[in-house]
Amino acid sequence: MGNKSASLTVRLEPALKARLEKLAEEERRSVSDYVALELERAVEEAAKRKKQTKA
Repeated sequence: MGNKSASLTVRLEPALKARLEKLAEEERRSVSDYVALELERAVEEAAKRKKQTKA
């Protein structure tokens, strides 16, 4: 991730939010940092899959 960040507001089911909080705690990260990192990984993987299907 870069130095600058943008805010994004999302609505989640309470159970999903609780799961994210637990996962973030296990990695000693804030929920925001954890979600940003995992979202970045997911987007990179999606881009790789899309690129592979075009080849």
